[in-house]
Amino acid sequence: MTTLRTVTVDGSPVHVLESGTGPAVLMLHGSGPGTTGSGAWATTAQALATGA
Repeated sequence: MTTLRTVTVDGSPVHVLESGTGPAVLMLHGSGPGTTGSGAWATTAQALATGA
């Protein structure tokens, strides 16, 4: 199961997509037209969570 939550870091909201178990993996996206965190990494996060 994948969970999207928001945490506050130094007063700014940071959106976190969590799925799977085990060691954490931090994936950062760039900025610009058409770039969103969940959109950029959703497929990759799902594959990592299932071990595929």
